[in-house]
Amino acid sequence: FLENLKRLIEGVSGKVPVIVFKISNIDDFKAIYPEDLILNKIKNVLQKVFKNFIVGKTLTNEFLLAGITKNLRQFDVLLDKFNKKISEGLKIGGSVIFPAFNMGISLYPKTSKDPQELLNQAFIAFYESVRKGKNQIVWYSEEVQDKFERNEKIIKLLPNSIKNKELKVFYQPIVSLKDRKIIGFETLIRWFSKELGYVPPGEFIPIAEETDFIKSITEFVIKNSIKDILKLDGEYFVSVNFSSREFEDRNFINNILKYINKYNFPSKNFVVEITERTAMKNPDYTKEIIQELKKNDFKIAIDDFGTGYSNMNYLIEFDIDKVKIDKDFVVEIAKSTKHLNVVKLIIEISHEINALSLAEGIETKEILDKLIQLNCDEGQGYLFSPPLPFDEIKNLIGDINERRKD
Repeated sequence: FLENLKRLIEGVSGKVPVIVFKISNIDDFKAIYPEDLILNKIKNVLQKVFKNFIVGKTLTNEFLLAGITKNLRQFDVLLDKFNKKISEGLKIGGSVIFPAFNMGISLYPKTSKDPQELLNQAFIAFYESVRKGKNQIVWYSEEVQDKFERNEKIIKLLPNSIKNKELKVFYQPIVSLKDRKIIGFETLIRWFSKELGYVPPGEFIPIAEETDFIKSITEFVIKNSIKDILKLDGEYFVSVNFSSREFEDRNFINNILKYINKYNFPSKNFVVEITERTAMKNPDYTKEIIQELKKNDFKIAIDDFGTGYSNMNYLIEFDIDKVKIDKDFVVEIAKSTKHLNVVKLIIEISHEINALSLAEGIETKEILDKLIQLNCDEGQGYLFSPPLPFDEIKNLIGDINERRKD
């Protein structure tokens, strides 16, 4: 492909887009159709749409394309045509499959005049499209390059973050809205890298999930949060988030039990948080795992409720203990009747299935008062406290208890 690309751009007067393209959900279809058959169908579509483009394929099934276009408008027409073809589905045998894809594009002569560099740039744009999710097209730019280089640094440095004592567990108090007493804490991870400075969770958590380091991070959180909470006077629960990838690994329950048993922490005070999307990914498996968690006396919370596509029958069957109302709904309830009604409905649903309701993102007294009127059970947010390191938690408990007296 590289040799063909070299020949293509020699003395060319037009623009040459270089494309890296891959089907991201091919595993969904491999059990039904041979992989080669699907790839050939995709190749046929690519060749029909991008008629005069050269086409290649890597050993890891990325398609490589390049071709001459008079202008970008002409190329955009081809992209739209391709998008339409893919969204209509591919006919294989007697049925239709709907592939998802990722695409990265560099452009001769704008981003580079060197064939190898053009291909590298297209791959960098492709990796960014993968990070953004399914059906994403990303054009190479300096910003994409900077992001790629930073991600590469994070990939390199993250595995040593625990050993270098750069990861810290922060705690955001969860308050009983009835008496405004702190009853537990949600754990949040923070990374203070010696080389990069503070790295937001939104940057390093997706990379940790890609590289499987998320399991080490969660184990670090479980171990340290259990040890920390036991140092507090009184009884508090701790709530830990588990990613979809971790939840799908049956061994994650044993990882919790290892530290529950080691430090003699009451399992009834350990809350396993999963998102609504994770729960609904494989409902039968979720039900089975929740039953296993319940056998060990753990509590289950569904996070970001209302942002996915829950089937109410499954929610009833899951036997969850707590429904967390997404902050995007909560922050609007003081000024939007629609949001207020949605939150009211979620609280009522929670109570109907014998679960507690917890509102995230409580930032003002007005929002708090509305939630109390709606009979919401628990809440967290900056009105009470931002996430804090453990050494500030003891003082916070005293401060909030003093405020309750006022």
